[in-house]
Amino acid sequence: MDVKQRGCVMPNWCTNRVVITGDIKVLRAMKKDAENDNLLEHLAPIGEYDYGVANATWNTKWDVHDVEVNLFEDGKTSNLHLGFDSAWSPPTGAYDVGSERLGISIEASYYEPGMGFIGEYDSTLGIDETYSVNFEQEDWADSIPTDLIEEYDLDGEYVCYQEWQEEMDCLLYTSPSPRDQRGSR
Repeated sequence: MDVKQRGCVMPNWCTNRVVITGDIKVLRAMKKDAENDNLLEHLAPIGEYDYGVANATWNTKWDVHDVEVNLFEDGKTSNLHLGFDSAWSPPTGAYDVGSERLGISIEASYYEPGMGFIGEYDSTLGIDETYSVNFEQEDWADSIPTDLIEEYDLDGEYVCYQEWQEEMDCLLYTSPSPRDQRGSR
């Protein structure tokens, strides 16, 4: 079901990169569901879709969108690499349930530029850390791990932000006033 069919307002999309390690049979089934935009339902089943239940269980309101998936088979334990978008936030609730329910290990990173946060998750190490990304502050990068800055090219985004700010400042200070636009009489 696409967004138009849902009749909902578009969310801010959160970009997610995930590596799931586990039994090859489990990962093959998960890959199939991920390719059909049912990854979260596979990890943490909620049955018939309900907004409140999805949000409470998955930590996001819909199943994932724009999924890229690659399965790397290496004997009994293999890796499933995924890239996808989720609505508003990463689906860490689904990761919690799925890692326990399916006996898998999940490592993830995520970035939501609209709301200004980035983070990392690791089910094995019990890590679920989120960091603020505020380009209005010169020290925006100080509290963010370097690997996340590099993975999501935040330095490049910061340069774009600065250029955009310069353009906006230029427009603000060079735009004619309403009086100037009327012409002189």
